[in-house]
Amino acid sequence: DREFDRPHGLQTEISGLRNWLGITSWNEEYEEANGNTKLTLSSLETETLTVGEHNGMVLDFRSGWGSAPESADNRRVLLDLLRCTTRSTEPLEWDTHMQLHRSIRDLLVISRWRDESCVPVRALRADDPLITLDGQSHGEQWRQVVVADDESRPAPTGHDQHLVRYDDLGLDGISRWVSLRDEFARALDPVITSIDLRDTTPQTRLAHTGPGIEALGYLLMVRDGETTKTASKSSLQDRFQRILADLGDCLPFDGPAWATQTVAVYNALKHANRALPDGADVMNAWARSVMVTRAWVALELGIAAKVVKSRLASDKQPHDF
Repeated sequence: DREFDRPHGLQTEISGLRNWLGITSWNEEYEEANGNTKLTLSSLETETLTVGEHNGMVLDFRSGWGSAPESADNRRVLLDLLRCTTRSTEPLEWDTHMQLHRSIRDLLVISRWRDESCVPVRALRADDPLITLDGQSHGEQWRQVVVADDESRPAPTGHDQHLVRYDDLGLDGISRWVSLRDEFARALDPVITSIDLRDTTPQTRLAHTGPGIEALGYLLMVRDGETTKTASKSSLQDRFQRILADLGDCLPFDGPAWATQTVAVYNALKHANRALPDGADVMNAWARSVMVTRAWVALELGIAAKVVKSRLASDKQPHDF
């Protein structure tokens, strides 16, 4: 038996990734003749986009086309595929591979604030080559993965713009994001995962996200050169002000007012001797904290402040309840 809990390679399908990269494996040509429209659909050869090596794994994006039969024998479905792929020299834990895949998924979540899925589809073991009946080896073999709870989501069909676009970053920028995601995990994790908090109270959302915003201010202070002891003693207001120092005037709401209001609301949630804040105030504090984090990520990845400001002005993420 092969130890597929420690594969050498893993491929996932991440909703929205192909559209974000702007890649297609099909070319459509329309031709008008005698009042009729002719459509010619041709498959294309596409290149693998290699991001680089992170944590012992080479990360790349592999595109291609495929076809699959539907239930009716006279119908086939044409597929426009994009797989996020990690490869390692030594076998690694399944979740080690998945952490890198989820990092790419998280970039899309931050960018458009839309819940995206990341589902494993194929796995590879170096000691599991393709063997034919004659006993001959024919190179590596990617095996299909069966997912018990398939949480895959369809790619978005609308044209809601991204805050962070592939054209802004390129492959080097994606690599910078992976490093940033690792460095600021304590800050980014609570914010990103709060998108999964459905059918819950505003208080739960802010209680989940608040520690992330606290951590972001703290980590920025440490990166500035403050000792961990000094940074840990900083007030919540000081930490929020440190975040705002990076944002300038790019937010579509008043930054200092967000800091003051969120400190008051968040502290009221944490301390039982204070009156519970209004639900709408809590929801606003959560949503604006999310947008603050998204804006900070965009600027940190090198997108110009005036561009971030323009995109946030028409961003579809709600921030005012």
